[in-house]
Amino acid sequence: MTDPALFSNPVLPGAIAGQGTAAPYHTRQLVSALQIIDHLGLSRTHRQVFLLIDGHRTIVELMRLTGRGYDEITSILHELEHATVIRIPN
Repeated sequence: MTDPALFSNPVLPGAIAGQGTAAPYHTRQLVSALQIIDHLGLSRTHRQVFLLIDGHRTIVELMRLTGRGYDEITSILHELEHATVIRIPN
């Protein structure tokens, strides 16, 4: 279970300042992106996180919605970005 105190802390452990406030966005149409995710054999969690991305939800919000920690969410986001289906703003 994720520690609730993590969400009230403005600086996440191991995070670069401000990175928790980044709002990833899609770079491809839904069907195309899901085909890429399937083709690469990414997990169901990757698909779920991808579907939660709307260009407004921050990394912290994705953590709250999925119940997953910062390291896991950022790892998933980086893998989705490497797959060219999302972009994480700097």
